[in-house]
Amino acid sequence: MGDSFALLSALGWAAYSLLILKIMHKRGNLILITRRIIFYGILGMLPSFLFLDFAPNLILLLDPKIAFNLIFLALFASGLCFLLWNHATLLIGAIKTNVYVYLTPLITIIVSFFVLGEKLSILALFGAFLTLLGVILAESKFSKPISLII
Repeated sequence: MGDSFALLSALGWAAYSLLILKIMHKRGNLILITRRIIFYGILGMLPSFLFLDFAPNLILLLDPKIAFNLIFLALFASGLCFLLWNHATLLIGAIKTNVYVYLTPLITIIVSFFVLGEKLSILALFGAFLTLLGVILAESKFSKPISLII
């Protein structure tokens, strides 16, 4: 079941990456488009609250720490990141932009080392090496399109 959801997620992200290019070329205003996509995403999630075990505690939003964390997540971790992602997709294309998704674990390892003080394991370093190697190979001038290899 989890593998099916992972595959469905990958297909959804691929569709988003390709459709965002068409939408941006047609409409043009990157901020407005990103805002609408996030809004429609929220609308799409709302029906799931009817059948999932979800009980929001809105009183918690009165705590300034929680409220500021939520605002940070909304503005920076979601809004700004999607805005930058959409801009990058417009500049270099959907395929090249999605290659850089694979750098996320590497960035996580680096940030967790410096910010959280986590120790680097041999396995993490080896994984980081393989991740970098994969991105470098995918971006190299020697990489061939999949259709030529098959």
